[in-house]
Amino acid sequence: MKRILLALIALSWIATSLAQSTNDEPYNPEAPESTIKIPDREIYVNGTDEPSRMSWDVAKSVCACKGDGWRLPTIGELQTIYQYRDMFGNFSREYYWALELNKKSGRYYNLKFTNGKIADEESDERNKVRCVWVPTK
Repeated sequence: MKRILLALIALSWIATSLAQSTNDEPYNPEAPESTIKIPDREIYVNGTDEPSRMSWDVAKSVCACKGDGWRLPTIGELQTIYQYRDMFGNFSREYYWALELNKKSGRYYNLKFTNGKIADEESDERNKVRCVWVPTK
C-alpha cells in the first residue's frame, strides 16, 4: 500500500511538471501561474489579457504592480508573441501596447493581433494589455 501511494505521488509530481513545462523547455518553478514560456527565450507571457483596454501609463503600472519581473512586452517580444499567438490563445483582434517609445514620433509602439501590423499611438489612447514576466537574475 505504501509503494502504491509513493508511486501515485511520484506520477502526480511528474504530470504536474510536464504540464507546466512547454516546448520541451525546463520547468521554471519561479514562473508565475498561468504564464506560458516563449520558445527559446527566458520570458513568460500572462495567459490572459488584462480585463479592459487602457492607456499606456496605466498599462505599464498594472504590469509593474503584479510584482518583480512583470512589465509590458517590448515590440520585439510582441512580434514573437504574435508569431506564437495560437500557442497562447485568447488574443483580441486589437492593438496591444509595447514598452518602447517611438523616438521619431514621440508615441508608444503597439501591435495589432489581426495582422501583426506595428503602429504607434499617443499614450492616452486605450489598447489591450498582455503583461510578461522575466525572471530576475
